[in-house]
Amino acid sequence: MLRPAEHLKDPLFGDLMHASFLDSPLVQYETISYCWGSSRIRSTLVIQGHVVDVPASSAKALRRVRLRNKSRLVWIDAICINQNDSAEKSAQVAMMADIFRSGVGGVIYLGEETRDSARIGKALDLSHSENGCTMHGCEGVGEVTHGFSMTDRHLKALSDFYTRDWFSREELPTLLVPDYEKPARNVHRDAARYLLELPGSSSGLRTLQEVHHTEEPATSTAARPSWVPFWVHQDSGSGWSAPDLVATFQRYTAHSAHNDTMVDIRPAMLEDLDVLELSGLFIDTIVDASEIFQYEDLAEDDNGVKVRQLVDRVVELLGVDHKCPDALWEVAVFLFAGTPEWSKEQTLQNFHYYLLYLMERQRQPPNPDGPTANAQFGARKASEFMRALAAVWPGCRLFSTSNGRVGFARAVIQPGDELIIFYGGRVPFVLRSAGEYHQLLSQAHVHGIMKGEAMRHHQTEGTPSQLFRLR
Repeated sequence: MLRPAEHLKDPLFGDLMHASFLDSPLVQYETISYCWGSSRIRSTLVIQGHVVDVPASSAKALRRVRLRNKSRLVWIDAICINQNDSAEKSAQVAMMADIFRSGVGGVIYLGEETRDSARIGKALDLSHSENGCTMHGCEGVGEVTHGFSMTDRHLKALSDFYTRDWFSREELPTLLVPDYEKPARNVHRDAARYLLELPGSSSGLRTLQEVHHTEEPATSTAARPSWVPFWVHQDSGSGWSAPDLVATFQRYTAHSAHNDTMVDIRPAMLEDLDVLELSGLFIDTIVDASEIFQYEDLAEDDNGVKVRQLVDRVVELLGVDHKCPDALWEVAVFLFAGTPEWSKEQTLQNFHYYLLYLMERQRQPPNPDGPTANAQFGARKASEFMRALAAVWPGCRLFSTSNGRVGFARAVIQPGDELIIFYGGRVPFVLRSAGEYHQLLSQAHVHGIMKGEAMRHHQTEGTPSQLFRLR
């Protein structure tokens, strides 16, 4: 019950009243519809003698609907729902349509007045009359036309009116309807499925690219499905953090392993939303995986043994001559999961100095006179190269497949895992068979298929596709 006040800025006072749809007769109340805005901007009102902290937007709405001479019984969500009780919030949100439908009237608070507010009433009258209807009984505003009596100021008033936040609200899809009792893993799952099923998701299954397992995915039904990202900052404790990898692999959006095919995602079965069904191609099976690269392996104070071993192993697996500039460029492109940040000439120069730097660090004994000017210049170039590698490789493993393909992916992969390209997926993914389902482990960079080569072969030769059931 909102108590009366003489002036707009007077403090807000009210009393809570409990009501039920089972009451007969049902208490007569009005509902208030408004936009919450930022929850960080706060205000207060006094309820039954207690000062209550509320969003400033709800306080503004209450001031505008408050009467001068008598109390007014209203329902407003920020106050009539206990925002600190998840169970109550879930129950009341589910009843929201009934709450608004059962009120004797509804008040819409569109926001505070502007300089054009005084013209809105007249502009609406003119708009309706010029489009062949009157204000009373008209079912909607037609297209606004600039008739004889409609001035530019009226048009501006209408424009400002219909661009207020209240008109831009959209009904939430079923998967995203608030349920404060829903487990966190289900919130993540439903958000991921909603994003995957959005029109235009053929942009590359980017949601799946944000999956970053830092440990073996669990197989229990209570665990978060393997294809669902965990959108929270989390340090894995192994020298690299998951969000760093997400930022690193965003460069993969430049790839086109899907060869412009469209995502083929099967509709969700309501009885098991944990299962994601996607069509794609089986490419190969991983037969060998290196140690996990840590950030420390790429630090400037390290002797570079592991990095030199990585470079030598990539050269060996790709079967190229590292003395040939084009071959060295091919290796650099692989190491940086796509086109490096520098030009080809600059990349080759930095790569060359980096290899010299590694050899110099491993030379014993060191030069007693200290580094020469050329060595110092080379060290700076090598440092640039190391920083770029450190943005890609920590937390990853180099792998090879049964048919000789070479790639790298996140640490959780192991021999026996499967390399897959989904329709609409810009990058390959690594899956692990788990009975009748697969687990999604990581996206991958694989030499020779990042530009759609494997998908084009499939389209030309008619090799069969598969339906993969992820869980």
